[in-house]
This record gives sequence, structure tokens and C-alpha cells, in this order.
Amino acid sequence: MAAMTAHEARQASGAQLDIVLVDKMKIGGNSAKASSGMNALTPPSGDTPQLFMDDTLKSGGGRSKQELVQTLVENSEAAIASLAAIGVDLTKVSRLGGHSVARSHSNPGGGNVGWQIMSKLGKKVRDLSELKQQPISIRENTALVDIVMSDGKVTGVRLSPANKPEQTETLPCQAVVLATGGYSASKELLKVHNPTAATLPTTNGPWATGDNLDIAERAGARLIDLSEVQIHPTGFIDPNDPDSNVKFLAPEKLRGLGAILLNSSGKRFVDEMTTRDRVSDAIMGQPGRSAWLLIPQAAASEFGMEAIDFYCRRNLMVHVEDVSLLAALLNTDQQTLIEELELYNEVVQGHEKDPFGKSSFPPDIFFGGSMYAAEVTPVVHYTMGGIEIDSTGRALAAAPGVGALGGLYAAGEASGGVHGVNRLGGNSLLECAVFGSITGKAAVTYAVNSLSN
Repeated sequence: MAAMTAHEARQASGAQLDIVLVDKMKIGGNSAKASSGMNALTPPSGDTPQLFMDDTLKSGGGRSKQELVQTLVENSEAAIASLAAIGVDLTKVSRLGGHSVARSHSNPGGGNVGWQIMSKLGKKVRDLSELKQQPISIRENTALVDIVMSDGKVTGVRLSPANKPEQTETLPCQAVVLATGGYSASKELLKVHNPTAATLPTTNGPWATGDNLDIAERAGARLIDLSEVQIHPTGFIDPNDPDSNVKFLAPEKLRGLGAILLNSSGKRFVDEMTTRDRVSDAIMGQPGRSAWLLIPQAAASEFGMEAIDFYCRRNLMVHVEDVSLLAALLNTDQQTLIEELELYNEVVQGHEKDPFGKSSFPPDIFFGGSMYAAEVTPVVHYTMGGIEIDSTGRALAAAPGVGALGGLYAAGEASGGVHGVNRLGGNSLLECAVFGSITGKAAVTYAVNSLSN
């Protein structure tokens, strides 16, 4: 989230430094597509720092760097407050898969939470770019070609117009924050680091090509966990274009609000609220590597009918008024469906134990009347690996015994070490907000000290 970094850097530096925001396309990136929520420590839900850390570390399968997770959790409430200060309302709280309590914050008005954040943040940065004194300079449609280093310290960057890579310019600087996202849209990098992921469609925009990895490595940075790629379990299958390589995400929040997954035989097969990697593995084991996401009317209303209607208009979701229509849609036996939904309703009411170990059930979410259904399949969603950082976002050097590189920072999906083998849903926007803020301030402090020495 380069916009967060630039905003925090300007706030921290005042009139001392020139702040330049460079984007090879337009401000927003994948952050604007995030749809389920932004995590934050939420004591009213029974949350504690240790519980939040434990959920994140457990999801990460033992590979997350504990000091980074601690930084993430300890700064989470402040991150929500800083966004609230620029007009982002994230007061709606829900529970996502892999969480012990509800702590995923979203906008009450519906729509993608990422879009709400980036539209407000983008406007704030653009307003700052129009100041007469010490504005933020915005360079969109401009690519980073290289980082200029001298004695392990940043001295400049080489840039080029995104459509004219042969035209380069060198911009002197003391500090650089790489907030360039991941590589989930690069089949080439996925083939190298995770061949299985390379066979799947993606939810990522065309900008997510991992250009920063080679650039950071040439600058002397150490890379970590590049083979760890998150497969999100629910990407919408468009019946009009089922083989499309880029798919809309069916937000995890839908399952958090009560949606369930059925296979082609009309049977449940997984705890819908377990971690993303486990749900993805379960769907990958189904015929056609797909499943049906079934959303009762009450959950759809809670999610936001504006978004539900959007999915329906795009033919990604179908409104079914009763079980008979659902059976026809799934081309399966109606009585099997009735029995499966009745059993699940008994589980929700506590009369039966869930055969898949599910323990999180939103109240009053039952199946049988009006519902929405969508066919879904696992999709490449997020890359956990990237530039290894410390808790201040400094890029660590590949050379042994060197420590951190001078003036080089990374934040968000460009960095690695926070999420381990599997990112906990809702932690991506939080990571961007927390480490975007931290690196913006740290880069300013480093640059000011460099200029004064």
C-alpha cells in the first residue's frame, strides 16, 4: 500500500523532505480489490493480543516471524484509528476462517472494504500532491527499473515510463520503500517457485508480476518463502467463461456470515471456517476441483444486497427460491439436498455435532427458503514470500553478517516473513496499514539522519 507509506512519510517529514510516490499503473493495486475485511485487535469480541497472535502463527504453520506478527497485532488498533481519521468507517465486525473470535473490520455500507480504504487514502494523497508547498509528487504509469546502491546504502532509483522501458532517468534519494505487491499474476514466477499454483487461475490484477524481487535482490536484499503461495478456496466460476484465468473472488466473509460449501452431489465436505489452505485442499479433492457456495437469504442481507445483486448481474451468483430450484441448478437429487440442509440446521441449533468439526455458527442462519448459489474453485490469491524485513520494515541483506541495507524498506505483499505458509484472512490490509505506516516514518527518519551526517 504505497499510498499509506507516502501519506505517513509526508506527515512525519513535514517540510524536510521531498516525497515521491511511483506506481507503474494507477494508485490502488490489489488492495482496492480486498473484499472481506481488515483485522484488528477487538477486545469486545473477547480478543486478546495473545489470541490474535496465536491465530496468525497457527495459520502460518510455524514459518511466520514472531516479532513481525507481534508488531502487526500491537499496531492493529492504531491502524484502524488512522484510517478512521481520514474518513474510513470500519465499524462492522465479522469472523473469518481460522479466527477464534470476530475481529475482521469492514464498512457498514457494503462494497469492497479495500476499495473504501483506497478511495479515501488515494484522495488524501492526491490532495497532498496539490499543495503549493512540499507536496507529494505522484508518478503514475512509471516503472521502477533499478535501485542505485553505494556501500550498502540507497543513493537513488532508476525509473522509466511504463510503456517506454528504454527511456530511463535516475532520481537521487536517500530511502526507498518497496510496496509493490506480490507475483500472483506472473505465471513465469509461479512456475519457478510453486508449479502447482501456476496451473490455477488468479484473482490478481495484471500489475502483480513481482518486478520488485529481482530489483531488491540486485540491491543486495534477502528473499524469503517464495514458494509459499496462498490458494484462496473460493473464486467465482463464470458460467459464460468458466476457463478464464482471472476470476472474481467470492469473499471469505460470506462463509463467515453463514454460507456453506456443497459438492456436486449436494453434500458438505469441509469445515467452512477452517483456514484457507485446508478449505482449498478440500475443494481441490472434489470432482472438477469445484464446489457450490450456498448463501441463505439472511447471510446475503447481512453481507450487503448491493454486492449480492452485483454478483447476480454478472451471472456469478444465482438466486434460488427453494430447494427444488437448487437441486435443478446443481443437477443433483432433491431429497439428498433436503436431508443435508436439515442436518446442517440441526447442527446450527446445537442438536447435532458437526461431522467436519465446525464450531462457528452465526445465529439464526438456517437453510431451506430463499438462497443464493455460486460455483467456486480455488484460485491463486496471495504470495506470502518476498523481501525479508525486520520489525521496522528494513530490508535485510543477503550477505551474511551485514544486517539491514541502508535506506531500503519493504511493506505489504512485497515483503516476506509475516504470514508463513498461509495468510490468515483479513491480515493483508492490516499488514499494509501497519507496515506502510511504520516504513513511511522509518524511511523519513533514516533520510533526515543521512542528510544531516
